Amino acid sequence: MPELPEVEVVRRGLEAVASKKQIKEVWVPTPGVVGHPSVEKFIALLRQKQIISFDRHGKYLIVYLNNYKLVIHLRMTGVLTCEDQPPPLESRHMRMVILLQDGGTICFYDQRKFGKVWLLQTGEEDYAGINRLGPDWLNEANWELFKERLKSRKRARIKNLLLDQSFMAGLGNIYTDESLYRAGIHPSKRAGELSSTQLYDLYHAIIQTLKEGIEQGGTSFSNYLNTTGEEGGYQNSLSVYRRKGQSCQNCGSIIQKIILGGRGTHFCPNCQDSAG
Repeated sequence: MPELPEVEVVRRGLEAVASKKQIKEVWVPTPGVVGHPSVEKFIALLRQKQIISFDRHGKYLIVYLNNYKLVIHLRMTGVLTCEDQPPPLESRHMRMVILLQDGGTICFYDQRKFGKVWLLQTGEEDYAGINRLGPDWLNEANWELFKERLKSRKRARIKNLLLDQSFMAGLGNIYTDESLYRAGIHPSKRAGELSSTQLYDLYHAIIQTLKEGIEQGGTSFSNYLNTTGEEGGYQNSLSVYRRKGQSCQNCGSIIQKIILGGRGTHFCPNCQDSAG
């Protein structure tokens, strides 16, 4: 699933080619992709709208328009590309096409059909769930805020807490595992068991890991591509995620995998503080 770095890479790609452009036409060959309003109203409202800017909150992409915002969640396999010419509507996995006045095209492909788009006015954020998100890890987070939000979550296992988008928004399985490894913290530790020093190290490990993921274009294992159809490169820099049975690059111990909160969790039993 695309996480904060992948969505940020997509946001930057779209901003570079589509900011300030006017929407000419919209095609929705897969009506189920539209979460709100009706497909007919969605298409009619988007026509002739100008794209003001692109933003992101956690894993959600937000496109600001005149008096509206288009919210996009790529979910597991969604891909947004910028293409010079509109593709055939029968293109494989095509879910939505936005044609721009200058001839450019924004295409939304989604193999699993879990991705959603919403066209919202102020006060309609609940349709997409963005009003239930915690602060964005890169746009809003700081050390003091992180500490404050932890106060009521001390019983939660740290891996599960970091995956909770209502706590802080943007982390998924990949960057959580990598951040915990970087901070030397076992994923099953409870937040209240961690010292102030460990929490401080964790906060900075998360920020550093996310920024490195963005710099390397995101992580591509199967579906994720940027707006030009290229894979990211961060999968080549991973220390623990999907490395079960391989040697830790730091100490040589064998990377292990457990299940926490229903999610596969990778860690080094030597480099990361033992479980409580």
